[in-house]
Amino acid sequence: MDKRVRKLLNDIVYQPGVSMKELSIKHHLSLAQIEYAIKKANQLLKEYQFKEIQRINNHLYAAISQEEYAKMMKQKSESLNDYFYEVDRQNMILLMLLLERDISLISLSLELGVSKNTILKDLKEVELTLKPYRLSLIYTRKAGYVIKGPEIRIRQFMLELINHYDFNDGWFHKFINLTNDKKSFFAALFEEIERELKVRFSDETIEKLPIIITLMRRRVLNDSPLSMRDMPDLEMLWKENAYKSVSNILHENGLTESLNKYDISFMVIQILGGNLLLSNSKLQENSLYFQAIQKMVHRFESMMTATLAEKEDLYQKLYQHLIPAMYRIKYGVPLTNPIADQVKEKYGFIHSIIQKAIEPVEEVMGCRYSQDELVYITMLFVGAFSHSNQKQGERLRAIVLCENGVSISYLLTNELKKLFPEITFERYMSKRAFLEENIKVDLIFSTIYMPLDIPCFQVTPFLSDEQKQNLRHRVFYQMEGMTNKQITTSTLMNIIKQHADIRDYDKLKQDIQKYILEVETNPVNDMPFSYSSDPQLCDLITENTIQIATEPLQFEEAIRKTAEPLIDQQLISPKYVDRVLTNYKNAESYFVISQNVAIPHVANEGDVFKLGMSLLKLDEPIYFANEGHWIQIVILIAPFDKEQHMDAIAELHQLVLNQSNVERIIAAETKSEIIDCLYKLPH
Repeated sequence: MDKRVRKLLNDIVYQPGVSMKELSIKHHLSLAQIEYAIKKANQLLKEYQFKEIQRINNHLYAAISQEEYAKMMKQKSESLNDYFYEVDRQNMILLMLLLERDISLISLSLELGVSKNTILKDLKEVELTLKPYRLSLIYTRKAGYVIKGPEIRIRQFMLELINHYDFNDGWFHKFINLTNDKKSFFAALFEEIERELKVRFSDETIEKLPIIITLMRRRVLNDSPLSMRDMPDLEMLWKENAYKSVSNILHENGLTESLNKYDISFMVIQILGGNLLLSNSKLQENSLYFQAIQKMVHRFESMMTATLAEKEDLYQKLYQHLIPAMYRIKYGVPLTNPIADQVKEKYGFIHSIIQKAIEPVEEVMGCRYSQDELVYITMLFVGAFSHSNQKQGERLRAIVLCENGVSISYLLTNELKKLFPEITFERYMSKRAFLEENIKVDLIFSTIYMPLDIPCFQVTPFLSDEQKQNLRHRVFYQMEGMTNKQITTSTLMNIIKQHADIRDYDKLKQDIQKYILEVETNPVNDMPFSYSSDPQLCDLITENTIQIATEPLQFEEAIRKTAEPLIDQQLISPKYVDRVLTNYKNAESYFVISQNVAIPHVANEGDVFKLGMSLLKLDEPIYFANEGHWIQIVILIAPFDKEQHMDAIAELHQLVLNQSNVERIIAAETKSEIIDCLYKLPH
């Protein structure tokens, strides 16, 4: 079965009602390609005597139960040749090249059951795959086909291959001889390491580490060890207590036999760099790490003009992620974030702030965080932003099972809390922890299939608005027997199209989805539903709050001039401006959010009477000493409370993320031109 068909069928079975459009976006496929995959999936279902996939208003439903599907796929996974289609076969060739000797055209043809011409075409694709890693594929009569390049680059490529491909099928475990006995051995090994380090690895990490260690040891046994040239500068690592603890456990369990110190270090780094779900190692308040994380959170709050609740919890979660990330970055362990693009698309403005706020941490850690690593940090902050305390009482109790690390688990749990205010979410945890602790709850949300006696709803780590709407109906239909017809965005859009001309289809669809979710997730005893009631940027920055300074100004003069419209309109008192300046002089604030843009502000202490924002465009830039930047656009923000200004702030960040928008504002000569730059140009 083609991998594409398998992935689409997974989504249809585990997310009943998933739409064709969702599948198209998620898997980057055309509707025609999805139609073809559904046709192939129906052939498979028919082969096993199951009914075909049902389609209702372009929403897809599988007649096969999740339990039946899991059994069917287990039977399919036992067949080696069944998976050798296109990219799957090419990945298998790569694995054989990485792990075996004397690979010839004939041996590949016989092993994979295809013609030599097909293998030659695959080898050309393999060469293209290796090229970005500065590795090459060569052939000699003596050695056959061999991947050539520094061993450390070959190992890093191997890790990337494992990250990007699903190697959990039965046939693959047979191929590398990862037997059930060996799986049990590794499970006991990692439990010992978890106890020693006082951590809990994510399920995903526990699944991948035995594969990584097995493949690495196979390469060493094939005379491909690492050397000092591959891994220089390890002296500091060897002195760390965590390194000594893990290497001792590996030695006691016979895993360091025949390995040199560089190969042992490589293995330990994979373990120390594994994603964590829980750490009992507390962040000490007097440590450099604590101070750096505290500065990072303070910078974020300053740039977002927000105050985060339960910061101690956020500090600990950041620490849990940042330490393994440090090992990954310093020693070149690749990381793949499966929902990076979705997070950056939805929370791009927060992600841009994280890229600036992370600087104190990078300085202490001695490394720069990659985009994939930063997305995990973004997810922690988004989770902290959306965190809210739930009222306890007679209500359903749930937990979230997530195989990923703390960042994805935290974000997903808080998204579900917002989606289901009627449900008490106890916590998120790993599958292993759940099976060990036997937690008693009414329902479970899980990123993996779990055959349980209590209702279990499988979810993706990142939920689109349409998925949220669909999930909410599924949950209440099963838990409370609700049979009311589901109002879907697609249904409403079809009705509107019949009776009106739509100027912006995507924006209308997005607003309808948002409205339906807000209505459905609003608790019964709340105030009447309101939609987008918070002021938008256009409500706050108007011609009455915009000024242009043609003459040179000093820093304090510029801040006070920016505030004049808000004082004149009696939105703030002069005391507010005094506090902004005092905090900045005491290096307690961080205002620069983009090149040439700053947003001076402090929290309301009774001197903000109503939410306000004002903009000053300077022909001559002023210097912001705390950040070391020259600025020409100053936007004073006077927040009345912790939340009312957040929509406008999000709009502002999205606007200034595009530097061309900033340049247009700087070039504007009149207030009306600035208004046009803010609201009439694509951002």
